Amino acid sequence: MGIKGLHSQIRVCSEEVELWRLRGLRLAVDATGWLFRGATGAAGDGEDVTEAACRYVVERVRVLARYGATCYLVFDGGENPIKQETATLRQANRDESLQRAVAAEAALLEYDK
Repeated sequence: MGIKGLHSQIRVCSEEVELWRLRGLRLAVDATGWLFRGATGAAGDGEDVTEAACRYVVERVRVLARYGATCYLVFDGGENPIKQETATLRQANRDESLQRAVAAEAALLEYDK
């Protein structure tokens, strides 16, 4: 998810701040990233992943609002040319995994005969 290496590139021009310093600011937040964190945090807990992911996002928005920040949730739009190489590799991996799964299923069906 995201642009590979982005965090290491922007780290030099970023700083951690206390939440109270965000009062009056408008913040754009990567909603997809927050949803992913919430979902992976709930995976294996027996909890509904969708509900957990939404609760994770809502809680963070509430915290920011308590400190007086206005939070805008930003969802990925269309294809991003910067991510094209990563998207192509991921699709190739999915295609290869599907082919292996189909072959394994065929082998199991043949074995059961």
